[in-house]
Amino acid sequence: MKRLFFILVLAVSTFAAKAAGVDTIADLIGSNPAVVGDPCVVAGYFTAGDGGGGSFNYSLGSSSPTNFGTVFSALGGRWLRDYVDPVDIRWFGALPSAPGSTNNVRFRFQEALNHADEILVTNGTYWVQVDVPGTAWTT
Repeated sequence: MKRLFFILVLAVSTFAAKAAGVDTIADLIGSNPAVVGDPCVVAGYFTAGDGGGGSFNYSLGSSSPTNFGTVFSALGGRWLRDYVDPVDIRWFGALPSAPGSTNNVRFRFQEALNHADEILVTNGTYWVQVDVPGTAWTT
């Protein structure tokens, strides 16, 4: 009876193992899924705590198109974000701009819009450069 209990405890502790983690999306993309584990918790998009992190699962052989927010290509498969709508714009690397910043987040907003009908945009100022057709300037 004691042996059976010991084996049962080992099986439960294996399934309750904590997810591996990395600091940024770049770390996730550059990681080896076999080493990092599945799932993997990311602390932030560019830096830990910036709101762009989340939980991802690796799908070997997946060919889902990379969208830089919910799907990232890596080592013969894809990292897929675990989420429920709406998507957060920070998941695509669009973070509020610091005063005087020229961090153009147009591409990141477009990727989010291509992927989802509903997007959560956090408070802040976002610098978006847009080409105005028929003019020699942008705004």
